[in-house]
Amino acid sequence: MQQSTDDPSVGDAAEPQAVTIISEVAPQAAESRPLQPANSATPAATCICISRKREVLLFDASLFPSLTAELSAMKKYFEEPLSTSRRGAHLAESTVATTERRILTFLGFAKLHAGASNPELRLVSDLELVKRFFHYLENERQSSSGNQFAYCLSFLRAMRYLKSDSDTIKTVQQWCRTYQKAYERKDRSWQRLEAEGKWLAWDAVLEVLKQQRELYESSGPCELTRAQESQKYTVLLLYCSIPPARSKEYRELRVTFSRQNLATWDPVSNAASNWLVVQNDHSRALLYLGAHKTSRKTGPNRIQLNSTDSTKVVLDQLVHGFCMSGQRRLTERQRPSRHNRLAVSGNLNLHACMLRGEPFGTSDSWTKYIQSIFKQLANVAISSNALRSSFVTDLLTSRNRPSDDLLAEVAFAMRHSSREQSRTYDRRSSADKVTRAVALTSERVATALDVTTAAAPAPVATTTSSKRRRRADDDDDDNVAPEVGDIVGAVDDSSTLRKPFVHFVIV
Repeated sequence: MQQSTDDPSVGDAAEPQAVTIISEVAPQAAESRPLQPANSATPAATCICISRKREVLLFDASLFPSLTAELSAMKKYFEEPLSTSRRGAHLAESTVATTERRILTFLGFAKLHAGASNPELRLVSDLELVKRFFHYLENERQSSSGNQFAYCLSFLRAMRYLKSDSDTIKTVQQWCRTYQKAYERKDRSWQRLEAEGKWLAWDAVLEVLKQQRELYESSGPCELTRAQESQKYTVLLLYCSIPPARSKEYRELRVTFSRQNLATWDPVSNAASNWLVVQNDHSRALLYLGAHKTSRKTGPNRIQLNSTDSTKVVLDQLVHGFCMSGQRRLTERQRPSRHNRLAVSGNLNLHACMLRGEPFGTSDSWTKYIQSIFKQLANVAISSNALRSSFVTDLLTSRNRPSDDLLAEVAFAMRHSSREQSRTYDRRSSADKVTRAVALTSERVATALDVTTAAAPAPVATTTSSKRRRRADDDDDDNVAPEVGDIVGAVDDSSTLRKPFVHFVIV
């Protein structure tokens, strides 16, 4: 039972970029006054912030060395590739980080709402406390069944690390199955997302790319404005021309120029990084993705862009856009703010940066940036995960549907399995999925009925012979010579419409 962290309905509330430790007060009181640091004599370990009108609980584990050591040991336990004490494969670094964040949120709840004065990792084995937390998620935070399933799965991992009682683990496993079934029964089709204003068809995404290019080309002489529009254009160009990536892969993407042979290029210092390497003559480029979710399983992705094939247009547009983005960083460095100069000096080769030249430090800030682009041009705020779903759904619903081998290659390019492709990113409704099957069976039935009808005897003509009827059907001219035995009507010259005069004779 694997859990994908890419589905938007399974995500957590957006974590604030900065939190402040305050004393234990009610959420209403926290909203009514500014957040101020608590008295150092008061052992406050809960961070309370108000984000998107919901209480976000974060536990500051650094105040408790024992808890920090436990979390560090659990991280090593799950991330170590070879472990004799762990059953199953190791987990991705992002999965372990998400698990730790959910556990800290649970400990924040235990501290604030359950009066747990001593935060320990073993609290995840307290079923009564965990049950109260799920009740809080469902009723207070209005969390979906998918989000509750994700929390339940994180608790189950921590219990297995702690080697909790088998009955406790079985109970939590049953909770996981219950939440998972409720999540799978939920309508996750693109029609529902479109009704909620969270969906954009792939053709509409390409139209947004075209509009952004027009904005970039007509941005005027101001270098900073032109560079900002250029950055938006290159971001959309990467998402649209290459199978859409996750937010981290393009958020941490760096650009460099090299004289080396790109077929054998590797980062010198850190292989777990993301680079776009452009040859000095701009004839080819290499998209090297070494820091992605499944890098430990599949290794780095190497995507070649050449000026001699269909990727030439993409390569030319990217190189030109990156040059403009570089001008923006140079402009930011000239600002008098010392903080801006320090922030920009170490990020000159970043693919994208924030308005003041700072990098996108969190996935939430990157998601808001992507959503702002689509909100401005299409009035629909969608994330990078929705772009991945839109791309896959468009492939599966197109009239010329790709073969299974090509779909498997697309899944590999998007750095996930074919099973994950159909389970998470296929947003077709149940009616859409059975349409092709019904069309196939109906076509075969129609073919069989046509064969049966052709083999059946032709009906016997009562007025004219079958040979005469075939001749009349085959000949476009109505003046067909009669045959022996036919009844022929001859109209008299004095016949009128009101007083017809016709002679009938047998040939």
